[in-house]
Amino acid sequence: MIIMIMKRVYLFLCVFFSLSLYAQTESAQFAIVKDSIRGSAKLYERMADEGQVKATMPNGSVLFLYQADRDVLPWRKADYYTATGDIESGYVNSNFTEDVRDQELIEVERLSAHGNISFRNDSIRVVVSTSNVAAGDRTIKEGADGRRMVGTKQAMGVVNSFPTRRYQSIVVTVKGRSTTIPRSLFDYLFEPILENTSVFYDPISRMVYISATNGSGSAVYNVLWSVDNRGKSQVYVRSGQLF
Repeated sequence: MIIMIMKRVYLFLCVFFSLSLYAQTESAQFAIVKDSIRGSAKLYERMADEGQVKATMPNGSVLFLYQADRDVLPWRKADYYTATGDIESGYVNSNFTEDVRDQELIEVERLSAHGNISFRNDSIRVVVSTSNVAAGDRTIKEGADGRRMVGTKQAMGVVNSFPTRRYQSIVVTVKGRSTTIPRSLFDYLFEPILENTSVFYDPISRMVYISATNGSGSAVYNVLWSVDNRGKSQVYVRSGQLF
């Protein structure tokens, strides 16, 4: 009797895991281009129309894949973040992409009550620090529409209220070489939630990815930072709950 129950529980867990994995694959997500044969993927104007190429995306390029339509898989609507910071929209064969979350997970080392979190493995360490926003901070302005602005960028994590928490620093160390992500890549990102932060590593491209879901309610946003083996860092931001 006990063995039968255990088998049923095991079968249920297998089915649940499979359905969860399938749902995750279909959800809106940040992804990277990975084609081991060609070393790149194409972004097309229309689905399955290989004559209308909008961009050739080299391996390691970051994409935002929209919610999948099962009727047209593996084609997915996508936004491609170009090297110049522009966004090209089109369609991609998702067989040539991988979810950022499918890369090697770097485990949490320590979560501090003082607003810091660190991640570590044998060769990588990432430290994310946050702090309170000073009352009357003059770098945060109110725009014409009532939204908060930092320079020319809209403040993320808040709508009309003044933010309370911000990123202080993000430091990535790989094999003893440290890279501090420039403040301009996070000075407009507020209300960080350290518990919703993850770090991933792609050993092929030697790229470190830091992913976080911050804010709440209508001010939820997702952010992804990438740091390559030369210390170059980039940021990708999307409003709304993705995962």
